[in-house]
Amino acid sequence: MLRIVLVALIGALFSVPGRCASLLEDAHYSVRQGDWNGDGKIDLLVEPKINWMMLALDDDLYIPIPLPPKSPPFILQSSEGQYSLRIVTDQADLRSSVWSASNYTVYYADLLGNGLGAMILQSSSGSVPSFSVGAGVNDRRPFLIQQLTPSALGFDIGQPGVTLNLSDENSDGRSDLSVLHDGVVSQVLLANQDGTFSIGAQSIIATMRAVWGGFSRALLADDQAGALKHFSALSQPAYMGILGDVTATEMKLQLQAVQSINPISIEDGYIVAVLLSDRGGQTYLHQITMVHDSDGWKIDRL
Repeated sequence: MLRIVLVALIGALFSVPGRCASLLEDAHYSVRQGDWNGDGKIDLLVEPKINWMMLALDDDLYIPIPLPPKSPPFILQSSEGQYSLRIVTDQADLRSSVWSASNYTVYYADLLGNGLGAMILQSSSGSVPSFSVGAGVNDRRPFLIQQLTPSALGFDIGQPGVTLNLSDENSDGRSDLSVLHDGVVSQVLLANQDGTFSIGAQSIIATMRAVWGGFSRALLADDQAGALKHFSALSQPAYMGILGDVTATEMKLQLQAVQSINPISIEDGYIVAVLLSDRGGQTYLHQITMVHDSDGWKIDRL
């Protein structure tokens, strides 16, 4: 009797649990690079991983049959420093010898808030551009949202030591861009309605909350060194001992009770905020301060 068995030989059939499921993420894209059009600029081949259907003819005879990808391959092609996205329709484009391995990191999110998802392709070098790509509502095909240049963002996300986090910081349904240096949030850019990011979209309040969230997660995970990174250089010596001794246990209890953090004063390079917490049915307010030092906003005093 003919039996059909579905397995994933390359890639996966399902998205990773706990992450933003989307057309683009389900395709499990990878990135290769090369000078596709011969203009001396780097072009990118972004291709989905292959899933297979195994056709079982009997108990020990299987025939692999490739499944159509959840989303098609595409090329980000340069032209005088500007890029456009072209869907690949010729398989010869995928087999071209111009393509080689790249050091791009792929982040999945929902920059447009349309439920179809999007992704950011982060370069590991400032000389090679980064991009954001979305999925169209009508045709459900990839399209270029933005070339993420230093002039557009106000900084280079391809710098060494820079990682990204994408989450909805202002509850508008769109993923916002948190930029981390050495694992600590330095700033947050809120996504515009069209999924783009810009210098004017920087949010001090969202950045403040992201810094506090990073500190809280590190300390609750017993990562004292990671928690200490969220303090300003001047404050680190004072809190080094506190985070490493038994006092940290009490601090953890306080962190678990925190319900919100809100600014009460924002001045040039200085934030005063209040923590609202609930312990044993009692509401407590606690004031903290943050300062802006050489690599972003940091906690100055708890």
